[in-house]
Amino acid sequence: GTYGSECNAICGNCYNKESNSCSVYDGRCKEGCNEGWHGDTCKLECEAGSYGFNCNITCGYCLNGNNSCSKISGQCNGGCQAGWRGETCKSECDVGTYGFNCNETCGYCLNGNNSCSKISGQC
Repeated sequence: GTYGSECNAICGNCYNKESNSCSVYDGRCKEGCNEGWHGDTCKLECEAGSYGFNCNITCGYCLNGNNSCSKISGQCNGGCQAGWRGETCKSECDVGTYGFNCNETCGYCLNGNNSCSKISGQC
């Protein structure tokens, strides 16, 4: 869609673009922004560290810092920091696992696997 006095300005990244969801007067997006965009006219890309609709979700514990997640899905392309797992690195390691992407198994700690540090594996 377009907007403005001469209808020559192009609507931003409005949610549900098919429904003509941009105001013909000022270009404001009636239903909010698509994932990865924010602002009244949805022409501002998400800032580093945020993602999703209107950029209102904080990135997880990505390996390269929480500023390195996808602005659309929140996926951490480089993997997770030690102690975290999942595509968005927001899930803690399960009991008995630790390390980057929770790929390591705890040793035989005196008090059982649940006493292992999810980051270092130390008992």
